[in-house]
Amino acid sequence: MKYAFLLITLIIIEFILVNRQSSHFESSNYKVAQVQLPHPSAPPLPARIASEALADRLIKGEGGTSIGLASIAPLSFIRRGVGGEVIEAPIAEFFSRITKKPFGIYITPETSPVQPDRWTGYHTGVDIEYEDILEDVPVRAIADGEIVLNKFATGYGGVVVIRHNINGQDILALYGHLDPHFAPTVVGASRDKPHLKYVNQGQIIGILGQGYTEETDGARKHLHFSLIKKDVDSTGSPQALDIRGYVKTQEELAGWYDPEKFYSIK
Repeated sequence: MKYAFLLITLIIIEFILVNRQSSHFESSNYKVAQVQLPHPSAPPLPARIASEALADRLIKGEGGTSIGLASIAPLSFIRRGVGGEVIEAPIAEFFSRITKKPFGIYITPETSPVQPDRWTGYHTGVDIEYEDILEDVPVRAIADGEIVLNKFATGYGGVVVIRHNINGQDILALYGHLDPHFAPTVVGASRDKPHLKYVNQGQIIGILGQGYTEETDGARKHLHFSLIKKDVDSTGSPQALDIRGYVKTQEELAGWYDPEKFYSIK
């Protein structure tokens, strides 16, 4: 009887220890799996972690095939008020990753901060660098808008242009160096413009193409983001969409906004 009691006691003790160990591992795994939030010292701006926005992580591939972004990078997105209207940043860590080619920089193949380089002229946008990120990096619509261009273009690889209306003004946002095999899921076409496709603010419109491949037309992994002031002339008549990444003169540069300054408008 005495030995039976000791045996039962030992079994109970072993059961308790095994349960505690299992609980510890489960707790540790949970903590590891949690999404990292922005650093506490980051500016007090509304933020969204890309990996939390799983509801819209499916975008359409060619032929209408849905492709999930399973390896999406856990990076933070920001939204800022621009002249009284809140707009989304086109990509995570937008400001901190503009490290090589800001708006308006004049480069030649010899002076460019990116080597080797083939371009000469004044930069019409900003380049957001992502060579250090191996995972898929999503690109988002900065506001509601209509897609006016979605194709492969020399110098960009995949490129999407969306007409946004911000503070009552039409602005064309160009998102360059996207994977051309992906296309944004569209909201639908309006009755008066059935050929145009619409997207919502914050919606994933593509992912960055892989660097040094045809997806980026040989460029490194980065987003070229520019804001074209208009696609009509002074009389309001349509004119050719200008998607150049560089222009020859500073006077021509007046046709684009500086994206960093644009996001700072109060």
